[in-house]
Amino acid sequence: METRIRAGEVVIIEGPARIRVLDGGVSSLGAPVGELEVPPTKSLPLRAVEDSLVEVLMGRIGPGDVDIPNSWVEALEAVASEDVERIAVVGGVDTGKSGLTTYLLNGLLERGFRTGVIDTDIGQSDIGPPTTLGLAIPDDQYPLLTMLAPEALYFVGLTSPRGLIHRVVQGLDTLLGQALEKGVEKVILNPTGWSHGYGLYQLKNVKLSLYRPDLVIVFSHEEDVISFLSRRYRVVAVEPPPSLKPRDHAMRTEYRNWLYRRYLSGGEAVEVAMDEVEVLGYPLRSLMDRWGGDLRGILGAYTTGEGLVNALFIVSDVAGGRLRLYLSGDAWGIPTLGLLRLDPETLTELGWVEDLMEIVLDPES
Repeated sequence: METRIRAGEVVIIEGPARIRVLDGGVSSLGAPVGELEVPPTKSLPLRAVEDSLVEVLMGRIGPGDVDIPNSWVEALEAVASEDVERIAVVGGVDTGKSGLTTYLLNGLLERGFRTGVIDTDIGQSDIGPPTTLGLAIPDDQYPLLTMLAPEALYFVGLTSPRGLIHRVVQGLDTLLGQALEKGVEKVILNPTGWSHGYGLYQLKNVKLSLYRPDLVIVFSHEEDVISFLSRRYRVVAVEPPPSLKPRDHAMRTEYRNWLYRRYLSGGEAVEVAMDEVEVLGYPLRSLMDRWGGDLRGILGAYTTGEGLVNALFIVSDVAGGRLRLYLSGDAWGIPTLGLLRLDPETLTELGWVEDLMEIVLDPES
């Protein structure tokens, strides 16, 4: 189906969707659009720079309103100033953090800054698969963070920081070090969606204390968050995007499954001795003496000593003291199991390995 969009008109494309611009010029969040795939459950504003013809290959386009609020433009000017190197975009679940991060990234790239993005939302990742923290240092502008190639990934092993705050913080420190080593001039932190539970307040404090942002950007309707952070950091408030649609639990799971398939499809079978495998720093062999559960379907990664990912895998079978893995990437480093199980056939999420979690995350174990 072909759709004409008048110059200056804003429309919303809802995923899963694919479009191709046949004539004219279209942009999204500060990036030019040629061909575009929007993941399931995501939506994206498109603005016609001139009268344009767009082919909708999948999905649908609907009417939009404002794509870039004025406060976002002002925030971009603030982050582009010389005294700002580290930026944090803070907001609740489904508040538009990824869209704002994308707009700021594209604006900084347009101004010639070498810019990195660190995504620490292990449950709804935009850079890398769920269970990982991701770093990207793009050379070009893109309308979606999911289009960025990860420069580095850090394996946490679960889609929640529950019991794993130390791994999340260590991963942030490692990825920040990677970004600085590669000469970024600006770095944007896109953290986990804000929750008002004490544990995640604590996590935010630890993350931001480690990261030491020069500027924190918060959505204006979250007044308690602004008050809390303003005591510690320079804060700029921005409007939430007008086209934002909240996602329920099923939609968030659907998005994670899309990411699992994206990063694991096209793998190969390899084998590894059980004695070589760890579970988030614990020797698997000693855990099996206490646990003895089913390893099939557990998601894992080959990691460096620093926890950086070389390859992702799921356990497809266990026999004779060896694990058969379905692997995507290079099998070097430490084979490390997480605490999440996928269906080996469909690469969809089955849930956390709760009984193994009780052992691994028990501080007295």
